Amino acid sequence: MKVHFAALRIARLGWTAAAHHAALEVLGYKRNRAPMLATATVHPLTEWVEGLDLTALVAERKGEWRMQGIRPANHPLGRFHQYQAWVRARPNWPDALRSLVASGQFGGAPHGVATASARRQGEIPQLRKRWSGELTAGVLSGSRFDTLVCDGFLPLVAAETKAELAMLWFHWYLGDVPDGLRKALVMLGLAGHPQVPFCHGWAQGFLGWLAEREARASRWPTENLPELDKHENRSVSFAP
Repeated sequence: MKVHFAALRIARLGWTAAAHHAALEVLGYKRNRAPMLATATVHPLTEWVEGLDLTALVAERKGEWRMQGIRPANHPLGRFHQYQAWVRARPNWPDALRSLVASGQFGGAPHGVATASARRQGEIPQLRKRWSGELTAGVLSGSRFDTLVCDGFLPLVAAETKAELAMLWFHWYLGDVPDGLRKALVMLGLAGHPQVPFCHGWAQGFLGWLAEREARASRWPTENLPELDKHENRSVSFAP
């Protein structure tokens, strides 16, 4: 699904604008994706490279930002400063992203092995450090960078180049997720200790299962749900 929507975005906007939109969307987190995307539409990458009045940029979307409950570090003005520092240091980052495939840096992780082994064999820790430097000048790192890789970089590259990146995507680091999701993965025995580290694939799989389960529950009365689902409803608690 991520690759499908990335392909639609590229077809509509072109590669550079699609990458620009994806980056600002990820920096908006769940609460402020819409105004971030609107900002990306009005102000293309070239304007960010030249430099923008970021306070005025926030004011343009006054009334659209959702500020309640967000940490100070995630305030739109702070994220705008972060993105402008990134693009001024790496103005051609979308082209650099696409060229990583040709350079062999998207070699991927092996099939049929656990996450800890896949990361060692695929040199994923080294890729993580290298990409943070080459693509964002180190401005983005940690869980937000991991979310950018999995929700932005890898789907775009897969859609543009038809590269097979499923295993690399699956075993990549978890990124930003609710605490309830982490707890659920531990309860299910899918993550939580050095030999079974948290990874993006299991988290997305669980979210997909949850979405299907909730859709099924909305179509059928609770008394008609399979007995297994009733037990699951009592044992697994997750607040999106």
